[in-house]
Amino acid sequence: MKRSVGLQFLVATVVCCCSQMGGVSRSISALAAFKRVAFEDPLSALADWNPLDGSPCNWTGVACSVNRDWSSLKGFLTPELRYLGCLQELHLRNNLLLGAIPMERGMLKNLTLLDLSVNRLIGPIPPMLGELTAVTKLYLHSNGLTGKIPPKLGKLNLVEL
Repeated sequence: MKRSVGLQFLVATVVCCCSQMGGVSRSISALAAFKRVAFEDPLSALADWNPLDGSPCNWTGVACSVNRDWSSLKGFLTPELRYLGCLQELHLRNNLLLGAIPMERGMLKNLTLLDLSVNRLIGPIPPMLGELTAVTKLYLHSNGLTGKIPPKLGKLNLVEL
């Protein structure tokens, strides 16, 4: 049995949704990019992430229907995460993520929950987060984020912030 880890990806119906868009290989690429920039993985949470697999659904911390706990990953958020178009929830709470939240526009149109809380993220909150129109839960607390909350975030239908 795989142990629960802190990198939580609830990739709902990854194969179904992404196969329609040709996105499985893009999802694998995006997750592999995230693994490359995680420069410390003390619990080997990403050890079984093999880009040669046909689907990431069996990778530790990546699930098609199950939520997993968090771990002590140390690294950066990679801009390639924006290619996870089928992603509905991204839980990266309570890791040691460093640097800024990537500013690139993404294709995370299905994302309903984004939890980047309790990390070491710095810099401004990117206005592009306001373009994630499906997001209803956004958690950014307990980081070193600076500046004002972008007005675009006010257009989201958030039920939790």
